[in-house]
Amino acid sequence: MGTFEIRVSTNGADWTIVSTGTMPDTASEKTVSFTAVNARYVRLTARSEAGNRGPWSSAAEINLLAGQTASPSGCCRAPGGRPRPATPRPPV
Repeated sequence: MGTFEIRVSTNGADWTIVSTGTMPDTASEKTVSFTAVNARYVRLTARSEAGNRGPWSSAAEINLLAGQTASPSGCCRAPGGRPRPATPRPPV
């Protein structure tokens, strides 16, 4: 993924941009920080691919952490393997 945009929503219909930028063209883990917000949904949009290697982008193992320094266990899947929506939390 080259350039990206992260949006959040409380209802899945109205979206607010919380971060934009460009990912480095490396295989290392990336971290994007933004100001804490109340949200139920998060949308990551790839605006370009990294390294001009084709008209596609991908992301894997996306973790959302609210002021935490380690991944909580079982954070990302609901029963049945479906992605779990982010739990609304007060700003940290």
